[in-house]
Amino acid sequence: TSIAWDDDLQWVVVDTPPTSGDEVQSLLQHLQNIYGAVIICQPNDLSILGIAKTLNMLRETETPIAGIVANMAGYKCPHCGQISNPFDRPTEDVRVLAKDFGVRFLGSVPFALPDERKQALQGILDGILKHKPITLDKEKGGVTRWLLEKVLR
Repeated sequence: TSIAWDDDLQWVVVDTPPTSGDEVQSLLQHLQNIYGAVIICQPNDLSILGIAKTLNMLRETETPIAGIVANMAGYKCPHCGQISNPFDRPTEDVRVLAKDFGVRFLGSVPFALPDERKQALQGILDGILKHKPITLDKEKGGVTRWLLEKVLR
């Protein structure tokens, strides 16, 4: 399908599966003058393997890589305060992946516990209904602001 991009398009955010290179390859063929890619990676075997393939593809096309973020990188137990990892690999493995590819590790975003997740999902739904993305909301768009500040440094 054809997409009519605005002439002043500055940002495109694409959420692709970590194991599929077809979407990324198609984007790289159709988008010109990419400022940089921010890679989001969960600390698990499947994501790390898939992201490594994506990083190689970005290198082959000489697409700048702004950095890597570890997503769902652990959660704090509300009872004992201990940080636990919900996946099969520690968050540190995402940092190692970044280092192995010579890419900046931008930081990590914690895994949200069910109550926190419910609040976040309600915020996303409210944003959709108001036609205002949550990422632009001053109170709820903190992760987006944090990420943009890291990338634009």
